[in-house]
Amino acid sequence: MAKVCMLTLEHSPKDDRIFYKEACSLKEAGFDVYILCRAEPDGGMWDMGKKQLLNPGGEEMIEIQGVKIIGVPFVESKLDLFLFKGFRDSFSSKFIEKALELNADVYHAHEPSSAFLGQKVVSRLQNAKLVFDMHESWLGTKRKESLIKLLLLPKLQYMITANPMTRGHLMKQNPDMKVKVIYNYPQKKYFNFPPEKKNFEKTVLAHEGLIPFNRGLKEMLAAFIEVLNKGNEVELIIIGETSGEEKEYLNEYIEKYKLEKNITETGWLNYEKVPQALSEANVGLIFKTPDLNNVLGGPSIKLFNYFASSMAVFDVGLPESERFMDLSENGISVLKRDVSTISEALSELTSSPELRLRYAQNGYKKFMEEMNWEEESKQLVNFYHWYLLNKKPYIKR
Repeated sequence: MAKVCMLTLEHSPKDDRIFYKEACSLKEAGFDVYILCRAEPDGGMWDMGKKQLLNPGGEEMIEIQGVKIIGVPFVESKLDLFLFKGFRDSFSSKFIEKALELNADVYHAHEPSSAFLGQKVVSRLQNAKLVFDMHESWLGTKRKESLIKLLLLPKLQYMITANPMTRGHLMKQNPDMKVKVIYNYPQKKYFNFPPEKKNFEKTVLAHEGLIPFNRGLKEMLAAFIEVLNKGNEVELIIIGETSGEEKEYLNEYIEKYKLEKNITETGWLNYEKVPQALSEANVGLIFKTPDLNNVLGGPSIKLFNYFASSMAVFDVGLPESERFMDLSENGISVLKRDVSTISEALSELTSSPELRLRYAQNGYKKFMEEMNWEEESKQLVNFYHWYLLNKKPYIKR
């Protein structure tokens, strides 16, 4: 049985892609799977929203669904925080030491920082391989990130990305890598909301996940009030929670326009509860701004979750979202991002239950046939067998 060690410094060990999709799928395929993560200084390991402590008894290792999760406590002394900038701190040393103890066949890193430490690990093991799962953009705009990219990218042999743009962007800089695109498709076992089970007579909009200013909070609210002012009956559910300046802005906006009955915020929900919240809506919103990070980091997981929840999709013209919407014919994508254009497009959706239903049916059909994790996970397992564990100089596909 081959041993896989997932590495993460910046994600929760129960991140949806890391745990629910990749780790659990590899476990089901017969691999011995570990997740080595950065824990709090007191050893605590948290769920994604940092609402649920995964090891309330302070255990160094826990096991969930057959996946073993090990935390390495972070050290926050002034000296260690300074040395961490160059990975010369005591935490980095202990993280590498623990990874070496596991003696895995494959180390599967999920950020530039964990990939950097993973490279140090495999360089000290005879047959271990490192794969970098770049499921977010890697622009290298920050000084530390830029240095990691300069030092690490030429050494990488295996990479997984979540879209072809990131794949092309990075292969241009290292064309010798074996790279596989593995999309963040939803799992059928959590999404069972075919269109015939839903109500499309009343318009209920939803935005899943964080909605900071650079993901379009202001534009979304301004367009929403214009849609209401046109006489449309519409509700908005924010699935997740805002914080800081965004929370203050949202609350002031709701109070100013008396939107208490029109806008609700669920608060943070764990992964298993998000599908049920999405099932209450029939139009899914994507308002990300078109900065390079959002463009290269797309498509949003929420896009695929909207497909799986039988929702029409509204998007502000991000290229990867548009590509999937073209394939599915399941929503509206605006050509301009001004509020009047957005509100006009949303009004078309809110005024036609038939249009919402047709878009929802098209998206759900794509989800059931091909855009689901049950199908996509086969690509992950094949990548492991073909490239990471193959002892022969050729591939039998």
